[in-house]
Amino acid sequence: MLSKEDNELLTRVSNGAPMGRMLKQHWWIPAAVSEKLVADGA
Repeated sequence: MLSKEDNELLTRVSNGAPMGRMLKQHWWIPAAVSEKLVADGA
């Protein structure tokens, strides 16, 4: 079980928190690719 401090560290995503930095590095938006897709396209 995580301590309260570890839980706070792992779940906080704002103000330069480690998890927030990780999410910003690995974030990608699948919808950005959708402009290349065509309905009923093969």
